[in-house]
Amino acid sequence: RRRLGEPLPHQLADRPRAHPAPPELSTTKDAQGSEYPVLDPVSRACPRVQGRLPTCYSPVRH
Repeated sequence: RRRLGEPLPHQLADRPRAHPAPPELSTTKDAQGSEYPVLDPVSRACPRVQGRLPTCYSPVRH
């Protein structure tokens, strides 16, 4: 797809892409009755996932 150095003349550079959404992990009801009940209230005190800036991944050479 790419050669060393720059893109081929007929190829456009990759556009920035947004980060993928995080997977659904667990809910607070999953934590009920577990061995670590303190983790549920601690987790609720953490900020929710917010949006991120689009990022264009590119190797950097110095």
